Amino acid sequence: MVALVLMGTTAMAQRSYFDVNFGYSQDNTYDSDLDFQIKNLSVGYNMLIAEDLYLGGTLGYSILNADNSNYEVNLFTLTPRLTYQMQLGSNFYWTPNLYVTLGYGSKDLDLGVGKYNHYNVRAGLNILSFDYRINNMFAVNLNVLTPYYNYMKVSYSENDNLSYNYNGLVYLGASIGLKISL
Repeated sequence: MVALVLMGTTAMAQRSYFDVNFGYSQDNTYDSDLDFQIKNLSVGYNMLIAEDLYLGGTLGYSILNADNSNYEVNLFTLTPRLTYQMQLGSNFYWTPNLYVTLGYGSKDLDLGVGKYNHYNVRAGLNILSFDYRINNMFAVNLNVLTPYYNYMKVSYSENDNLSYNYNGLVYLGASIGLKISL
């Protein structure tokens, strides 16, 4: 019985993994004079649903700030994603993924308009995503030039007439992460 449980656990190890990612992107679609930096940390779980295809999701925390102001907002995010995996070498894999991120954050500006609320939706395709497997349990992931479409609605909690929508294609981004197979 113990042998069967251990065999099942070993089989599942090849079929699922946790990941931790640190990312950075830059966006000037809101205002050409104002460059926003987005730094994020996410933790996710992914499981094999078909040969070389993983379905997963992450919970994340992002900090959105501007380089020439005191503007800073923290966003909490949820990201479902679909990842394909193709072996390119003995320990090297191409791992493009498609994702949609939903985010929310708010900040009180002390201006009499209440909280400054941010609702964010991002949809992207990480084409240049690669894994290097250190061993059967650990892999390092690198994403570069990660394009995504970003939509953000900004509103004030005490004034419904003040709201703004921003959207556009963001292409300056990268992330590095660690994958841990179960």
